[in-house]
This record gives sequence, C-alpha cells and structure tokens, in this order.
Amino acid sequence: MRSALAALLLLTELVGAGCGRQPVPLLDAGPADGAGSEGGPSLPEAIEVALVTAISQSLRFTLVPSPGGAVVAPYALPWDPTPQVGTSMAPGSYADGVLRLGPFNVRFVSPSSLLQSLQAVEAAQLEARYDAATHTLEGTLSGQALSLDSDLLRPSPMTATLFGHPDVTPPLVKPTKLSSPQAVTRVPALGFSEPVRLAEGATLATLTAGPVVITVPFAGGSDPGRTIGQVLVPLQGHLPFGVTVTLEVASAATDLAGNALAAPLAVTYQTIADPGLLANPSFEAGAAGFVTTGAALQIIEQTAEYPAKEGTRYARWDPSSTSSSVTFRLSLPASAKRIVLAVDGHSSAYRPLAGVSLSASTTSARVAGALQLPSPTGAGPLGLKRTGWTDVALEVSTLAGEEVVVTLDHPPFTGTFGQAYLCLDDIRVEDQ
Repeated sequence: MRSALAALLLLTELVGAGCGRQPVPLLDAGPADGAGSEGGPSLPEAIEVALVTAISQSLRFTLVPSPGGAVVAPYALPWDPTPQVGTSMAPGSYADGVLRLGPFNVRFVSPSSLLQSLQAVEAAQLEARYDAATHTLEGTLSGQALSLDSDLLRPSPMTATLFGHPDVTPPLVKPTKLSSPQAVTRVPALGFSEPVRLAEGATLATLTAGPVVITVPFAGGSDPGRTIGQVLVPLQGHLPFGVTVTLEVASAATDLAGNALAAPLAVTYQTIADPGLLANPSFEAGAAGFVTTGAALQIIEQTAEYPAKEGTRYARWDPSSTSSSVTFRLSLPASAKRIVLAVDGHSSAYRPLAGVSLSASTTSARVAGALQLPSPTGAGPLGLKRTGWTDVALEVSTLAGEEVVVTLDHPPFTGTFGQAYLCLDDIRVEDQ
C-alpha cells in the first residue's frame, strides 16, 4: 500500500460553475515512477480536476503523482502574476485505486472581484477513485466555505463532486501587459499558467532593448525541471530611452506532461523618450524635464492656503487609479549622499498613496525604496486630509558621480484606499 502522499495547494481561482471558462491547470506532472499502488491501477502523469460545489462555484486544479507523493495545485489566471491565495499541506494516501487527501485549506490573501465574499475553503476530506479503463478520477470533497458577511467570517457546509481526466491542456504564457511608451525601469514579468520544463540553465526567455540583451536562464530550483507562476527578468539598472523592447519565450518549453507552450510567446513595446538632465527641479518651468506614463503631472499655482515648498509652483500627480510613473534625470556629484523630494500627500483615507516606489539607476545598477509618508492629518482641498510638505530621501551614495534616471513608480496591482494623490516640489541632491 502506498502512503505518505502530500498535497500542496499553491495558487487558485474560484469561478462560477456556469461561466464556461476553460480550466488552465497550474501544475502538471513529470514521470510518475511507481506512483501506483499494490493491487490497484497507477495514476497517470497528470490529472486535471474540477470540483463542482454546492455553493455554485467550481474549483479547478491539477493532481501530480510522483514517487514521493501527490501534489494538488489549484490554478490561477496566468495573466495575473500576483498569487491570490495561501494554502496548507494535506496528508493523504493512494491505495487500490482510491485517492484520499485532507484536511487542507485554501485561504485568499488578496481581493478579487471573482471571489466576491468567499474568503476560504476548508476541506475535511477528498476521496476519489481512479478508473484505468476511462482514465478518469471521480469522487467527493466535504468541508466548509468561509464567506465575509458584514466584516465577519461565516462558515457554511460545503460538498463537492470531483471529476478528473489526464492533462492534455497546453501551458499558457503571457508577459505582464505594458503599454507604450513605458518607463525604462520596468520590464514585463512572465506569467505561466503552470510549471514548464526545459533543460536546466537553458534560456527560458530573452529581452532585447536596442543594444541591450538580457537572458532569463531556466532554473528549476529544488525541483529541477520545474518552474511555476511568475518569472522575473533580471534588470540590474535601466533600459535605454526611446527603443523597442521585445521579450520572447523559448518555444521548446513544455509543461510537465509534455504539452507544448501555447501562444503568445512574445511581447513588444516602446520605452519613453529621454527627458534630458533636469533643469527645472521646482516646476517653475511647468513639467519640462519630466516624462510621465499613465497619470500626467498637473502644474499648480500656489495659493496662500496651499503654498509651494519652493518657488510659486508645484506638481500634482494622481496615479491612484492607474499604473503610472514619473521619470527625470540627474547628474550626481561625486559627494552625493541622497536625492530628496518634497512631497505633500493628500487622501480621503488614512494613507496618502500606497505602493509607490522611488528609484535611481544607471544602466547597470539601481537603488530603490518605498515612498514613506506620515498619515495625513491636516486639512486639504475637496475635504481631503494632507500630510503637508514632507522631505522624502533616497540614499544614492553608491551611485555618486554618475548620471542617474530617477523614477517614481506606481505599478499595476497596487491598490489604495479612497481618493489619493501626491504633490511634488523642490527636488535636490544633498551631500551631508
């Protein structure tokens, strides 16, 4: 009898049972040497599974038998590189053609409109029988679903019917969508719908940006021959200005069941134009010397109630509802210690703006940090609260003596609470 099978729930998406979306498994299998049981049929290399539940939801995942155990991985949308859930281990066994797993939990850690109020699934037991003649797995799952009701988690009984068949679905890959023109400090991340197999150390993807070529080697980590979810392009500094960027994925990659990659395998976009060295650090000449993506800079004339930090003008940047960036260039003296910006955060909530980073980079090196502002407490326009002018510093001593690209970045998938924007002024380099 085979025992000590493990089930690892990695990523998931819950979708309506009648929505008609085809499942994309996130994890398939390599060879399942010895994955069978005494007196029962061996499981196939990978089984696509759908759970149809009593709460009118469908949970889809892929079962992977292996000599050391079985892995269960619910799938997530391959276009979203952000993991949606946290999960737990599930002990189990496979004997005489019957698979038993449980208990295990699936807990959601980031919001999704697809999930609505559903926060978690707690499975007490999964039991299914594999039919070698039809190559199908059929059984049941029992447990409870946890839903959010007026800020309280309320459990409800859940039962599900399980159906499975061998994996024949090709893996999907789609880089993070980047519009043109794009900041020179951003590169796409590769979102795979499931692990892919390629020779260890072989080139998984290649990014070309004018004269710059960056390769992404395949690395299976502790499980050679496998990678999963999001793959990052190793950008050390920044890309050239005003060039076409192309990211291509190796067509030889397959999933763990041998299914070849499905298109698309490449993405192309343009980088922003060179803004030139900044000669307008206090916005007195409007937005000259700054290049934006997404939200534009609005130049504001100071008033007695809302004065500028330096001079008579400042810039307002409102990226809270979109992916946005502000880029400018500085020449750092050899004695440079830090780049300082005066920032006034405005918000209808307790935080001025979440998820904004500040970076300085050459073509080969970068320093970066999160934009940190105090909670807004002062009275601002339109009923908002404001922080007042606050100096935000980025340590750049390691880049002293270089020309650097400075970027304020609010990337995709970073939310904020309520209405929020930033006012910018008085950009300077300090050596003390």
